[in-house]
Amino acid sequence: MRRPRHPLYPKRAFLPIVVTPSGVCSASEIEPNDTHTDATSLAGHCLTGQAAASSDLDWYRVDLCSAAPSLGVWLHGPAGADLDLYLYGNPPGIPLASSENAGSEEFLMATNPVTDTYYILVSPVSGSGHYRLEATLAVP
Repeated sequence: MRRPRHPLYPKRAFLPIVVTPSGVCSASEIEPNDTHTDATSLAGHCLTGQAAASSDLDWYRVDLCSAAPSLGVWLHGPAGADLDLYLYGNPPGIPLASSENAGSEEFLMATNPVTDTYYILVSPVSGSGHYRLEATLAVP
């Protein structure tokens, strides 16, 4: 005998999904972005920038329209450079998260970010060159 179709079948499970960028960035930083008030929007979740010197701070803005379990930020920099990565709330004050590893590969994560504007700072310590900055949200 065939089982009757029930509106609840097939059952669906909704699990957290991490939205990841494609790895190819079509956007670039917009200079000047040396202060948080001139921050380049990271609306496309991925962009490229250039670290020119240790005094060249690059600020980016992420506007969250809804709360999420986490906000992850990756920095993939040029070989031989040392770049640091910071995440600030609005207005910027003490960093909410930071990554100050030696080299130019950095990652940081903020858990349970609320709807607001966040600022990301790429701060060169030494070296120069192009980098890729990516931000992803874990979505419920």
